[in-house]
Amino acid sequence: MIIMKKLLCLLLIIFNFSSVLNALESFDIYQALEKSTVRITIWDEYDNDEDRSSLVGGSGIVINRIDDKYFILTNAHVVLEKYCLFYDEECDDTWYDSTKTIVVDSVLSNYEYPVSNNNIVFWSELDLAVIMLDLSLYETTDIFQSIPIGGIWHPLMPVYGAGFPIVLGNN
Repeated sequence: MIIMKKLLCLLLIIFNFSSVLNALESFDIYQALEKSTVRITIWDEYDNDEDRSSLVGGSGIVINRIDDKYFILTNAHVVLEKYCLFYDEECDDTWYDSTKTIVVDSVLSNYEYPVSNNNIVFWSELDLAVIMLDLSLYETTDIFQSIPIGGIWHPLMPVYGAGFPIVLGNN
């Protein structure tokens, strides 16, 4: 009976310790994502404070940094007004017109950063796009952190994604 109690206590200690390790790993993942996830918003009349309104939005993840240039992975349908993967063959991918502005920010950043179409590349067959954000153009102390690739996140593991839908409270 004493051996059973010791074994049960040992199992409880191992179980509690492994739960703490999983919680810490989840918290580490949360911290990494918080520092590398950005919000991408399409604004109408962005430079006009009185008439400015947000149209749509999405999210992205900072995947690389070279000096003050950040590379953000997102979906092509986020940065294009009309994205043709979901339409018939008689369709052309269309950028937003000049009255619309694509803006990048995060919950940790102090400023919003407009991005021109010249700083975006997309792959229409994959619904992927990369935004290049050059923070050297701004007087800012904001620093985005690229998501660590490798280590415990191996390249052949499943990847899960989540977006930033425009819903009540997400503004």
